[in-house]
Amino acid sequence: MSSNWKKPLLIVDFCNITEWSHKKILNLQRKYRIVHTQAGEKDGFEKLCFPKEAKKKRQFALIDDKDLLDFKKSIEKGLPKTHRPFVILSSEKESQDLFKYLQKSQVLFKDVLRNIPDPVYAVEYANKVLNNLKGSGYKFDNLGKTWSPEFKYGPGYLNSFEDHVDWQIISIFLEKQAGNIFPYIKECERCNSFYIAKILRKDQKYCPKCSLRTGYATIKSKKDLAKYQSARRSRLKSVKMKKEREEAIKKYMKSGYTKEEANEIWEADQKMKTDKFM
Repeated sequence: MSSNWKKPLLIVDFCNITEWSHKKILNLQRKYRIVHTQAGEKDGFEKLCFPKEAKKKRQFALIDDKDLLDFKKSIEKGLPKTHRPFVILSSEKESQDLFKYLQKSQVLFKDVLRNIPDPVYAVEYANKVLNNLKGSGYKFDNLGKTWSPEFKYGPGYLNSFEDHVDWQIISIFLEKQAGNIFPYIKECERCNSFYIAKILRKDQKYCPKCSLRTGYATIKSKKDLAKYQSARRSRLKSVKMKKEREEAIKKYMKSGYTKEEANEIWEADQKMKTDKFM
């Protein structure tokens, strides 16, 4: 069974962050067009990050541009001291708190990724998210002004960065693509990053990058690659033949032959097969 899912997943990209920076979060919000406000909708993505864990709903600026500086001044002008700073600039010391909040959420989402290949867990989690999300909405899109409007769903202004992660999971269920993506999510046993496998294999342990390191890392030319692949095929053939021999000998011994006789019969069979193709 193979997956035909080709889109990126926010939850996977978020959980694979190992080095935190404002630029990395900004690029993530730009990539997934995360929007919380009218200003963000105008730009196409949010320059502020709203972590769910933030105390007093603090907003963290990911870039200190003029628009955000003006926004900070205007919104904090009438706020009491207990609610300031409401917008924390990336140049301020408190801005590092953003990463503490997001790291807490990352731990929770990693647990989701480890369990979501189980359909029972996945549906239970989706129902939990639906109960918690308040900004999602459905609507009829009637731009063509007909009596057959298109039925669409989509988030309104979701309250936090984490809500956008959850919303994509809900979207996958609504698009009836859950079976094409969630069972294929795996965690690499070497680097602990999450990835989407192309096919389902029980023996798959490593992500594509780490899989390359196990064999291809020393390969520098097409000639070396051909040698490596030839040697690998020989090893696989040898393992397969050994297994076939063991099964055949067991079968002969069950029929009453001794182990020595069973080996002789198997070798004679192999010689006949070789002579046939010569």
